Amino acid sequence: MSGTVLGAAIIGRKLMWLPVCVLATLHTWIGGAIAQSAGASVPQPHATMIRPIAERLPGVWSFLQALDADITTGRLASTDALIAKARAFYTPERMAEIEAVIPGWRHMASYDDGKTLWHVTVAMVALMGLDEYKAMTGPEHVVQEWIVLLHDLAKEPAKGRDHRHGFRSGALAGRVLPALGFPTTAVYAAEFPAWFSLTDGAFKLDRAKGYPIHDNAKLPEIMAGAARLFTGPTLTVVKAITLHQSITSLAAWPVAAPIAQAEAARYVDRPLYPALLALTLADSGGWNLFERARLAAMYGETRKVFARLRPSD
Repeated sequence: MSGTVLGAAIIGRKLMWLPVCVLATLHTWIGGAIAQSAGASVPQPHATMIRPIAERLPGVWSFLQALDADITTGRLASTDALIAKARAFYTPERMAEIEAVIPGWRHMASYDDGKTLWHVTVAMVALMGLDEYKAMTGPEHVVQEWIVLLHDLAKEPAKGRDHRHGFRSGALAGRVLPALGFPTTAVYAAEFPAWFSLTDGAFKLDRAKGYPIHDNAKLPEIMAGAARLFTGPTLTVVKAITLHQSITSLAAWPVAAPIAQAEAARYVDRPLYPALLALTLADSGGWNLFERARLAAMYGETRKVFARLRPSD
């Protein structure tokens, strides 16, 4: 059992009375201690105090909970009605509040009449309804919520799509997460700028299709660098966001630059597997939340794809 998984188990079962920020600190410390005892050579993590969205952006969290309740009770029954509520909620003042916590949020929302803003909002609501999310521990909830909220942070859709945003959103998340209390290693300050430039610029023009896509030749270096810069839950967040456009989970919606299953299996370790699965499901829910039959079929297909990626014990 990995340090991260064991830490989560201990925290979830024995220490749930502690504040979430303390739990996150213990989670990171336990994982690092076990990695050291196993002889792993990793830079030492900085102390952390991860705070949930409910604390950092309480108005946003209350809004998301209200949307979830309205959908559950049937008071909200269409994407158009949800977007209308979102337009009323995301005032200039609210956007400035979020931007102060998540730099890049307003830029993300500026494209395509706020399309990504509406999508992320709906994806957060979709996350709350997932069995995978409900089965997570309290600290895992906190990490998963940030993953979904940040997963499209660098998205700049042109004609509705942006096929390079997975890597770029992972890079931007790596810049934002430390200020949210997520742990980094001792080399973060010195090595992050170069890693950011590598990851943010890892795309190339697909001449046949006429648009830029991920440059997968750079992915091994990106993932190795992430493992040096980030630890525990931070590494999980960065990897999940970076890879969320690299695995085709729906045949009708293939990603533009998929990685081979063997390569995906190398990256999808035990801490990442549930996080990436929940993100992929919530991402689908963010586009199809009110089409229940279609969404159920999409969820089933995605779960089958991920079953082939499940790490062995």
